[in-house]
Amino acid sequence: MKLDGTFDVRAKKLQDHNKTKIRSYQKRVVIVDDCPKMTNYLKPILESDYQLEVITFNDEYEAVDYITAYDVDLVIIDINLNDTNGMSVKRVIKSLSSADISYIFISQDVNYRSLVENSGDDFPAFIQKPVASAVLKKTVYNLLYRESYQNIV
Repeated sequence: MKLDGTFDVRAKKLQDHNKTKIRSYQKRVVIVDDCPKMTNYLKPILESDYQLEVITFNDEYEAVDYITAYDVDLVIIDINLNDTNGMSVKRVIKSLSSADISYIFISQDVNYRSLVENSGDDFPAFIQKPVASAVLKKTVYNLLYRESYQNIV
């Protein structure tokens, strides 16, 4: 799907706002899914095992505003959103922010796995819905702490 001009208008406002990013000591994870049941399901899974700051959004536009205004370590995003898709949202975020953000894409359609794996990212991640908590936890841990691991090896 093609994005409308809404992101362009917001981008101009956010470029000035990006000067004042706020950072907590915790790793910050943003979950973006147009289904509130999914965000309500995923958030406690991540908060239970790791000391993560988990923020959820059911609207991709609000998520882009937040992600480009604050330091975010990981974005878990549904591929099929209301007005666009998760891959397009990622491209918009990358165009607005130079932050090194990891992404996990989720979808019921397993055919999206190859799209994610061939996206050109260093560490692409795809999880098929329904999301198993053990798979989610392992994937999140691997993405958030890969830098620490690479420095040890």
